[in-house]
Amino acid sequence: MLTPVSQSQSLKPPRVAFALTIALIGMFYFTSNWIHSPRLISYEQLPPETGDCDYDSTEAELANLSDGTPLRAGFIQQRVEVSSGGSDIALRKPERMIRDPNSAYSAVAVDTVHNEVVLTDENLFNIITYDRQTNTPPTSISDPQRVIGGLNTKIEFQCGLYIDPVTGDIYAVNNDTVDSLVIFSRKAVGDVVPDRELHTPHGTFGIAVDEDAKELFLSVQHDNALVVYNKMEKGYEAPIRVVQGSHTGLADPHGLVLDAKNKLLFVANHGSYHEVKAPLPGEKRRETVYPGFPLNREDAVPGTGKLLPPSITVYASSVKGDAPPVRVIQGPHTQMDWPTALTLDPERNELFVANDGGNSILVFDASANGDVAPLRVLKGPKSLVSNPTGVYLDKKNEELWVANFGNHTSAAYNPVASGDTPPIRVIRSAKASDSVPGMGNPHPIAYDTKREQILVPNCVAHPQIAVFARLAEGGAKPLRRIEGQGSLLGRTMHGIVYDAIHDEFTVPQQFAQAILTYRGSANGEEHPVRIIQGPHSQLDAPEHLEVDPAHNEIFVPTRHGSILVFSRDGEGDVAPIRVLQGPDTLLTGDNVIAVDSVHNLLLVGTSVGKRQARLLIFNRTDSGNVKPNAVIGGPVSHLNDFGGPIAVYPPKSEIIVSVQGTGPYAELSSEEAYVGVWSINDNGDVPPKWTIGGPKGILRMPRGIALDVRNKNMLVSDKRLNAVLTFHFPELF
Repeated sequence: MLTPVSQSQSLKPPRVAFALTIALIGMFYFTSNWIHSPRLISYEQLPPETGDCDYDSTEAELANLSDGTPLRAGFIQQRVEVSSGGSDIALRKPERMIRDPNSAYSAVAVDTVHNEVVLTDENLFNIITYDRQTNTPPTSISDPQRVIGGLNTKIEFQCGLYIDPVTGDIYAVNNDTVDSLVIFSRKAVGDVVPDRELHTPHGTFGIAVDEDAKELFLSVQHDNALVVYNKMEKGYEAPIRVVQGSHTGLADPHGLVLDAKNKLLFVANHGSYHEVKAPLPGEKRRETVYPGFPLNREDAVPGTGKLLPPSITVYASSVKGDAPPVRVIQGPHTQMDWPTALTLDPERNELFVANDGGNSILVFDASANGDVAPLRVLKGPKSLVSNPTGVYLDKKNEELWVANFGNHTSAAYNPVASGDTPPIRVIRSAKASDSVPGMGNPHPIAYDTKREQILVPNCVAHPQIAVFARLAEGGAKPLRRIEGQGSLLGRTMHGIVYDAIHDEFTVPQQFAQAILTYRGSANGEEHPVRIIQGPHSQLDAPEHLEVDPAHNEIFVPTRHGSILVFSRDGEGDVAPIRVLQGPDTLLTGDNVIAVDSVHNLLLVGTSVGKRQARLLIFNRTDSGNVKPNAVIGGPVSHLNDFGGPIAVYPPKSEIIVSVQGTGPYAELSSEEAYVGVWSINDNGDVPPKWTIGGPKGILRMPRGIALDVRNKNMLVSDKRLNAVLTFHFPELF
C-alpha cells in the first residue's frame, strides 16, 4: 500500500531521480507498446449468444462515429491514427489506378417483343438495355434505354442471360461472389432489388429455359455439373435434377442452348476436369450443403484433374444423373478455343459458338459429331469479333448478336455471315479508339521486377493474365496477354507469384487440379514450361500458392486443411516433399499463404467463422501436425476475413494483408475494407501497425497485394472496383 506524502515531507534527491526515471521508462514503455497492448476503448452489452460471434446487428443499432465511419471502423482508425501519427495513411489516395471506365459486355439477348437488346456488363456490374436499331459510329458511345445496377440488385459478374419471351423478365446468372440468379421485370431500373431471386451453386455460368416443360437449366463450372429447376422457383428451393459424374463429359461447362424441337441440350466445355466423390456419413464439411445441390469442390478427389480438349456435349433435354452425352463435338478440326456461349438456328439446323480464345464465331451443323470442321467462321478485324463471350440468334429479325468482351462492343450480323464480314449495326460502350484493359475480377496480382510490369489474372468470363506497364493507369491496354486454350489457364486463379531469380511466374489451375509455371516473358497461347498434376500430387482444388525461389519450393494450400510443399522444379505427377496438416496446426482450408525466406517463416491466413480470421505463423520447414509459433486474431485485430493473397516484406519483418469489410453487402462491397500491416513478431489479438486504403477509404473489396520495393509502392487489386491501385507507401519500406 502506498502512503501519501504530507506537504511537510520532502523527497530526497536520489528518490526524485529514481521516480523520474521510473516515470520516463513507464511512459516510453506505454507509448511503444500502445499498439500491442490491450486497453479499454469502449464497452457495450454483448449480443445474445448465437454461436457465431456476429456483431453486425449490434453495430447497425449504434450511432456512427467519425463522420459516418461505422463503429468498428472508427475504433480501428483511432488506434491506427495513434500509432501512425494521423489518418493520412489509412485514407491515402492511390498514385494511379488501372481501371476501365467503360462497360465490358459479357452476355447478350434480345427482347423481340419490345425490340430491345439486353447486355450484361462485367466491368461496371450492370444490366443494360438498348434499342435494337441502335447503330453507333466508332467515334461515339451508344445511349442505353435502361440501366439496372447497384448493391441492391446483387448484379456483379453476370455471365448468363435469358429473356422471358412473354413477360420480358430478365434472368441474369451471377458467376462469382453472389450465388444467385436474379430476375428483374421490365419495370426495373436503377439500384432496385430483384423481383425474384434463386440461390444457386457457386460458379454458375450458362442458362437455358425449356418453355414447354417450364424448366430452367444452369451450368456449374466448379462442379462440372448441370442443375435443373422449375422455371418459377425462388429462394433456396432445390433443383429438380442434377447432371454430374464421370460419364457426362462435362468439363468446366459454360454456355447452354436448348433445341426445343428435337428435345436436345447443347453444352460448351472449356476442358478442365476433376472427379468428385460423395462424403462419408458424418464427415465434416467446410461449406454449407444445400439440399439437391451437386457435389462441390470440397468433394473433389485429389489428383484426378485433367486438361482435356474443349468440346460441345449434347444430351437429351430430360438428362439427369451421370448420363453420357448422345454425341460430342471435339477435336482439332473444330477450331474450338475456349468455346463460351451457344445459340441455335432450328430452321437451318445450325449451332453458333462464341469462340472466346479464337476471336471467332464458329457455325456447325447442329447434328455434327466428332472432330468436324465448322460450316463457316466469322472472324477478322472488320468483323469486330474480339473475345466473344455471348452470342444470341434473333430469329424474328434474322440477326445474330455477339457480345465482345475484348472491344467494348456488341454487334449484329446476318446469320449467314462468314469470314471478315463487318456487322450490320454496332452498340458501343466506348469509342473505338479507347483501349481495353480487359480485367474481370482481378484477384491476385504479381510484380515482375525484371521488366517492371504488373501481372493481373482474371477470375471469371475471360480467364486471361494481362500484363501492364508499371506506370499504366486508367483504361490502359495490356502490353501482352496470356490467354486461350493453349495456355491451359482456367478461371479461379486466386494466386500468382513472380519468381525473379528464375524469371518465371506460377499460377494454380483449380478445376484441373494443376500448378502451372510459365516463362516470365510468356505471351498469347503459350504453354507452361512445367505442370504439376496427377494422383501423387494430392492436389484437390488449388486456389492459392506461394513460391520460395530461395529454397526452390512451392507451397499449395488444400481445401481440407493442409499445405502441400513441392520442389519448385517438380514436374508431372510428383508427390509433395512434405505436408503440414493436423488439428494442432489450426489450418481450416482455402488458406492464403506467404513465405518469409529470410526469417524462415511460413505465414498462413485462415478463416475460422463468419467474419473471423487469423494469421498463423509457422517455421518454414514445419511438417506434420505442428502448432503455429504465433497466432494473430481476435476482435481488436479487426481481421474480419482475408480478401485474397497476403504478402511479406522481410527487411522490415512486415506482413501485408487485404481485409474484407463487414456490413449488409460485405460479399460485394464495404467501406470497412482495408489493407493492414502486421509484424512477424506479433502474437495474439493485435491491431495492425498501419492500414491503407481504408477503413472508409477508397478500397471496397481488396484482393491481391504486390510490392514494388524499388519505387516504394504497394499494388492492390480490388474486385468491386475491378481495378489495380498503386499506393506510394514509403513508411512500409
